[in-house]
Amino acid sequence: VVSPLRLVTQPETAFNRYIIMISSSAKSKRTHNPIRHIVDNLKPPSDHPKKLLNLALGDPTVHGNLTVPSVVTEAIQDLLASNTANGYLPSVGLPAAQEAIAKYTSVEGFPVAAKDVTIASGCSGAIDLVLSALVDEGDNILVPKPGFPLYQVITQSLGGSVRHYPLLAEKNWTCDLEAMDALIDSRTRAIVVSNPSNPCGSNFTAEHLRDISAIARKHNLPIVADEIYCGLVYDGEFAPMFVHSGDVPVISVGGIAKEFVVPGWRVGWLVIQDKGTGKLNEVATGIKNLSQIVLGANSLIQGILPRILTPAPGSADAISLEAYNARYRGVLRDNANVVKSAFVNTAAITPVVPQGAMYAMLGINMALFDPKIIPDDAVFAQLLLQEENLFVLPGKCFNLDNFVRLVTCCPAEMLEDACERLKAFCARHTIA
Repeated sequence: VVSPLRLVTQPETAFNRYIIMISSSAKSKRTHNPIRHIVDNLKPPSDHPKKLLNLALGDPTVHGNLTVPSVVTEAIQDLLASNTANGYLPSVGLPAAQEAIAKYTSVEGFPVAAKDVTIASGCSGAIDLVLSALVDEGDNILVPKPGFPLYQVITQSLGGSVRHYPLLAEKNWTCDLEAMDALIDSRTRAIVVSNPSNPCGSNFTAEHLRDISAIARKHNLPIVADEIYCGLVYDGEFAPMFVHSGDVPVISVGGIAKEFVVPGWRVGWLVIQDKGTGKLNEVATGIKNLSQIVLGANSLIQGILPRILTPAPGSADAISLEAYNARYRGVLRDNANVVKSAFVNTAAITPVVPQGAMYAMLGINMALFDPKIIPDDAVFAQLLLQEENLFVLPGKCFNLDNFVRLVTCCPAEMLEDACERLKAFCARHTIA
């Protein structure tokens, strides 16, 4: 009997005349994170007189100025002591946690039902469930450029492809609607909208969300709304996509990672919002089926969601969490102003002032640099790291040239130092 295994031969070695290798799956071979080959080349110097400033990683825990809210810590301690949250849960999540997420994401006049909530291992896990339920080999989805690269990684792993619609830096990163419309074909399965945006920190208006929805309606497409940063808007009000999409079905994804400073706790969710049209019924069934492959998020963390997402109005927990969020957004707002003011007289750098999330994108005027020394933003970031011990991500990580991304959740003095190092670097390297 011949084995169905795919066989790969390897050249003869000193130990084996012939080795039969077992090949990996097609899916594993399609899975590649485009950031890795860029970031892996950004090596900090081993001996530098200046302290390393890492403003590349979007982790609010690493700088020490932001800590977990006391209510969250107390909730974990109390639940752990109760010995009531240690067992298996339904694949779609703890019912009380689903109820809490439904209430947390509901808006007056736009209620969310608990049955439409699926809890996953982080927002990334929710994205994986959504795309796996939508995309077959040969399909495509529309994603923003610049944008969070995980959508591309997952879609390509599934045998699909992504098409990038531009975000317009000169218009505060709003979507290029004409380009979006032109990219859609018969194999397009969804439009991904990230708001507030990673990496841009933009915050779309309700009017812009309605304009995006009009394109989705024209092509009978759902919108995947990445709203993980919805609680971190500090300029304007956050507008949920499903409130402004009309009859266009929306699957929103979110989680507790960034708002509650717990990215390592890995609890996220997706919410199906199709306004009773039933358009997403089959997709919802698919998501439920997929959730049964690997049981989702940690039972202990799911167990505290009712307390931290839906505290009683006016309670001590509610007052404490509201004060915490106000301080947190204040840090981000102040740091956005640091970035805005730092480069007023620096021709080589043009910041696009963020309105939410924890990032700022800085445009690089490449015409002011010698192309033989600094030909692109990746080399810019590498030389900046070597010369100033400052770690930022080049725009290429997000499919955008001639930008770098700064993290803005660090202490203000760290961000001020980073801006001074950037200006010193530019002063040394600009040629005009």
